[in-house]
Amino acid sequence: MSSSVQDCLDNHTCFRLLLQAMSRPGKIFQMPDAVGTTFITGLMRLLDSILDQQSSFHLINNNAELQHKIKKTTGARFAEAASADFLFALSGNSQGKIMVAKRGRPDLPNDGATIVFGVERLTDGSEETGIKLTGPGIKDAIYPHIEGWGNEELEQLQTVNAEFPLGVDCIFLDQRNRLMCIPRSTRYGGC
Repeated sequence: MSSSVQDCLDNHTCFRLLLQAMSRPGKIFQMPDAVGTTFITGLMRLLDSILDQQSSFHLINNNAELQHKIKKTTGARFAEAASADFLFALSGNSQGKIMVAKRGRPDLPNDGATIVFGVERLTDGSEETGIKLTGPGIKDAIYPHIEGWGNEELEQLQTVNAEFPLGVDCIFLDQRNRLMCIPRSTRYGGC
């Protein structure tokens, strides 16, 4: 099988996993064939499945080499944080840019941005250690624990997602290439 065909199949597999993660907020999934690969390899595989020539992105940490790699691999274009379709906070901190991210409009709520957070580790938490999540796709409540993501980010996320269906969706990718999503329809409890 040619590498381009394999890349296409990998992108489809990754995209299906992402859809599954969005429909099951707070549930942790292992990226396919990513065990033992680097964070950047897993990230590029994820980005290649969600970005295209019509997408725009903002890399919060201003890594010129990574920005070039994303543009070359996906065809997406760089944009300022307030107008980007995707924001990448790969150190787990949006540096406040979550507050300026697109939230959609009443007539087009799906126009909100998606923020990809790179974090240290995703694990199943408990009422004492995790973030309480409730809403569509969650039976009762779930308590994921996100190492490398601060309470200030959660507070800002609660603010930008307060007027559902407007808001932003979040994708978390940890250093072991595990993936978790928190869509804008999810409600948050205490940490």
